[in-house]
Amino acid sequence: MENAVNDKCNEKISFRERFCFGIGDFGTNLIYAIMISFLTYFYTDTVGISAALTGTIMFGTRILDGFICMTVGTLMDKTHSKYGKARPWVIYSAIPFGLALISMSLVPADTSYSMKVGFIVVTYVITNILFEISNIPYGSLLALITQDAYERGMLGLFRSFLSTFGSTLVGMITLPLVAYFGNDQKGWIIVFIIYGIVASIMLL
Repeated sequence: MENAVNDKCNEKISFRERFCFGIGDFGTNLIYAIMISFLTYFYTDTVGISAALTGTIMFGTRILDGFICMTVGTLMDKTHSKYGKARPWVIYSAIPFGLALISMSLVPADTSYSMKVGFIVVTYVITNILFEISNIPYGSLLALITQDAYERGMLGLFRSFLSTFGSTLVGMITLPLVAYFGNDQKGWIIVFIIYGIVASIMLL
């Protein structure tokens, strides 16, 4: 046991593993950044939902997130598998997380206002739940991969750089992409599909 702990403390992590760890947060931030930066704009200007109602939905979901975090953390701590405690959660939530992002863009156009609101509430809540299911275990990987302080620092550096790159990229290309694909709901759907697929692949 002592040797195993020492190996964990002294092991060197390759550039490939550091990069692969960081690229997961690149994928996560493709989804997170579009939700934070452009979802309100999409709901109000394209779908036609009031800004006040959109803000209320998002605020209410933030309160729900606290309970989700505690639940996911408790369940993850009880997880025992050949992939460890955290990695199964990241792997098995990757594709549903990407699909959930895509679902948020599929608000039915030819339906009542209340039906649109109901659709937004359901898809937004589901996407946030899957975000926590993926992101909390992903964040805990940093402590589980290695006990070496230097290697943890390097992993954190790669994660920070690639997550920032993902957020910046979304901020730079989202509106031009939407414009390129028609500057309407169809354009948004295509962009959400691109981000959802790329994010799932990066997390996997």
